[in-house]
Amino acid sequence: MTTALTAASLTNLPSTEVVDLSKYGTETNFLPRLQLVTKGKYVDKGLIAPGHYGVPSGDDEITDLGAAIDLLVLAVRNKALDTSADPPLAVFDQEDEVYIDIVDRASGKDSGCMFGPSFLVFERNTGKFYEFFCGNKSARMEAGNIGQFLPVNDAQAKAFGVEAHGPIQCTLRAKYIERPRYSWHAPQVGKCSTPITNLPELESVVEQINKFINPETNGPELAEGESR
Repeated sequence: MTTALTAASLTNLPSTEVVDLSKYGTETNFLPRLQLVTKGKYVDKGLIAPGHYGVPSGDDEITDLGAAIDLLVLAVRNKALDTSADPPLAVFDQEDEVYIDIVDRASGKDSGCMFGPSFLVFERNTGKFYEFFCGNKSARMEAGNIGQFLPVNDAQAKAFGVEAHGPIQCTLRAKYIERPRYSWHAPQVGKCSTPITNLPELESVVEQINKFINPETNGPELAEGESR
């Protein structure tokens, strides 16, 4: 007489290789995005306070990093982003016709288009790398100040007659700007006197920088940004 098999009885099957499956639910080809939140769905849903920096991970998820964050600014690249496309389209080559078109449309009301410098940063408290995209007018105005904290290598030092140095730690805060018809928060960077010492190994830092400044292709990127 044959005994019917049940799932509970299958306890001694040949085992496959043990694989960590948890990473596949969160794996992404894109660097997490650091965003200054001033208004919108995350504020409306009570997920984060206005004027705080956050890391979005979905329509109903954002990690609140607070009103002031300490960073190392490691690299910068140009970026144009069209969030009206499906999926949103990111382009990094300033000479690309799509890049130029996005820049031209960025000044239009509710165009969904943004452009500006994009920084690779390392944040102290989370110990993670992020992209901070200065894609709106207020952020672009502060981008030059953020750039002062970038590292300067020997070749750059020689070309510009300055001393070579590594990235300089800085603190990113928000300033409240008020106009008669509307108000918003804008990024504001300043010096940080406390060294950031929890960086990963040098090889990991170099790998992140190389991937950031040499994106494989110009193509779609799921992202959102402030409209002002």
